[in-house]
Amino acid sequence: MTSSMKDASSVNNSNAQARTTGTKSGSVATIQLQCSNPYSIPCFEDFINEAQKHFNVEKNAKNEAYAFILSMGLLDEFAQFSKYFHSEDMHKLCIDLLTTDVLIDELNKHEK
Repeated sequence: MTSSMKDASSVNNSNAQARTTGTKSGSVATIQLQCSNPYSIPCFEDFINEAQKHFNVEKNAKNEAYAFILSMGLLDEFAQFSKYFHSEDMHKLCIDLLTTDVLIDELNKHEK
């Protein structure tokens, strides 16, 4: 029985490798990682690069929201919101606010 080795120089360095990660809810999410080596095996730097990419997306979205608040003159309303809204799970709070009238109801309670 003979085995042949693949020439690593012919492997595309930009291959994406699918990996699964667990979530708090117990479900599994699949992410694509750009591999920095010719063997299509993700290394620590690949995971760090992916985390940095996701961090930058969120950071830019928050900075855009801050710029909107300031440009629209909504700083006082934002201060009032920050005073009354606290959550252990801000993502869930955001989803709830987008899908219900929770924000309007809470602000109306505190204005009285």
